[in-house]
Amino acid sequence: MQGSHNFSLLLGEDDESDKATMEIILNRMNYQGAFHHTPVGQEVIDWTFKKNQYHNATHNTPDLILLDIGLPGIDGKTVLKTLRQDDMGKTIPVIMMSGSISQRDYHECIALGCNAYIQKSSDLNTFTKNCQLFIEGWIQLSQQKFI
Repeated sequence: MQGSHNFSLLLGEDDESDKATMEIILNRMNYQGAFHHTPVGQEVIDWTFKKNQYHNATHNTPDLILLDIGLPGIDGKTVLKTLRQDDMGKTIPVIMMSGSISQRDYHECIALGCNAYIQKSSDLNTFTKNCQLFIEGWIQLSQQKFI
């Protein structure tokens, strides 16, 4: 995908099959940017803010975070809340992903400041299409020039 080579994506996902699905989606998009995966909520925070085991890391702040609600330890909603309490964290687009069809989960994530919410559909084509649309959209938006 054009423009993705300067883009950095962080995936917080504990389910290996969902991680593999996301990698397939990115491959189909010809995504060329940086990609980091962690299955643990605390590591999403640590990676983003270069804390703990990542304190000497040289990676860039993610341009987009895809975040599962049901992460072990610190769940996705708590990770999102933590991100949004930091000035830099407020600027990172976060797409929440969940198998939940609960309107409560959706509304809580929106209230906490997520930029989008994608249901992990049992229909792989729908899930793939939704992920691709959101990721491509954020990549294109990140290329805007401001004066």
